[in-house]
Amino acid sequence: LTGLSATQTALQAASSNITNVNTEGYSRKDVTFSTNNLDGTGAGVNVATIDRVVDEFLIREIRDQQAIIGNLDVREQFLGQLESLFASPDNNRSITTGLDAVRDALEAFSVTPESSAAAFNAVNELRKMVLQIQELSENIQDLRLRADQDISRTATKINNELNIIHDLNTRVARSESLNQPSGEERDERDRAVKRLSETMDLRVIEDSNGLLT
Repeated sequence: LTGLSATQTALQAASSNITNVNTEGYSRKDVTFSTNNLDGTGAGVNVATIDRVVDEFLIREIRDQQAIIGNLDVREQFLGQLESLFASPDNNRSITTGLDAVRDALEAFSVTPESSAAAFNAVNELRKMVLQIQELSENIQDLRLRADQDISRTATKINNELNIIHDLNTRVARSESLNQPSGEERDERDRAVKRLSETMDLRVIEDSNGLLT
């Protein structure tokens, strides 16, 4: 009976491994057996442990790289938008082009200060430059506001993931104290940590009770 029960557990683990072979975040489960002894006499078999087959070093490296990629993605997003506001130097809407126009107009006015047309042109170019700078300032402030909103949303996401990890910590610790399998909870917790690593740099430590800090 113990042999049938242990084999059924191993078959269930193998079935789950096959079924979830393409499931993201799932780790293969390995069933370990131990001899059941009664007064030194063999009396069947027990399921000693159901372990996850994972490479902790590789997982840690992936988390580190995800944090770096997340950082660079956000920087690329906002710096790209900022770059588009300033435009390239050869663009007619760029700050450089506007400053060149102001310089040319002022130089022309300095050559012929008695010319009302040159004076009008210099004032007009200065006015356009001021309006362009005002528009650029408003766009940058809008970009700053969107960044603040993104920070707020990300902080909420981080808090949600931390709550999930806290709940799974409790479930893992309870399973460990009762000597029950905790592989599924650990997989789910790893997925939450993975999502968290996409928004911030992490250093993860697990104690002997299975609690993740």
